[in-house]
This record gives sequence, C-alpha cells and structure tokens, in this order.
Amino acid sequence: MPSWLAWQARVTKGDEGLLVAYTLTNTGNQQVVLDAARLTVSDSAGKPVSGVSLSREDTSGLAGRVGPGGIESGVIKIPAASTGGLTVKWPIVEIGGYLTYVLTDSVQPPSP
Repeated sequence: MPSWLAWQARVTKGDEGLLVAYTLTNTGNQQVVLDAARLTVSDSAGKPVSGVSLSREDTSGLAGRVGPGGIESGVIKIPAASTGGLTVKWPIVEIGGYLTYVLTDSVQPPSP
C-alpha cells in the first residue's frame, strides 16, 4: 500500500463477535475505491470467515470512494469472535492510475 494511504484499526469485542473500527486517510493526489464486496477476513489458518459485514462513513458522498484529502471510517463486524488472530484483506483501486493495492492487516482479538 502506498505511503499516501494511512490505515488505522482498533479491535473491540462485542456481543456478537469482533468489531474492527477503521479509518483510511488519503493524503495523495489520486481518488481510490474500496469495494465492500472485495473485503475478506480470514482466520489464523487462512480459512475465510463468513458473515462479515461492513458499516461505513465517508467524506466523498460516494460510498467506498476516498478522494485526495478524504477520509473513510467504519466498522467491520466479524461474527463468532475467533480466539486467534485474523487477517483483513481489502483491495484498493486507484482511479485513473488503474493500480490496485492490497491492504493487509493482522488483527488480534482483545484479551478477555
């Protein structure tokens, strides 16, 4: 992922699983798209986690598009909280440059 895209995530445990609150900040000159359908979460064995959902807010007015200087934030909901680590992968497509970056983040459930 390029240095002009900054990802921050915080994991909390909810009643129905894990909640990954995230923020993506675009300090570059290109608009990017985060397609919710391409977001994947896998367990520590690499097996996809089913039932993942996404709730998002953005500053562009177009869900999933983050323009220069823009910020998107939201919550990734992961059901049936895992006891091991999880990997979040989310392709990010640069509009105009036709490049695709893959955001990869390892997240750990909080200690009980």
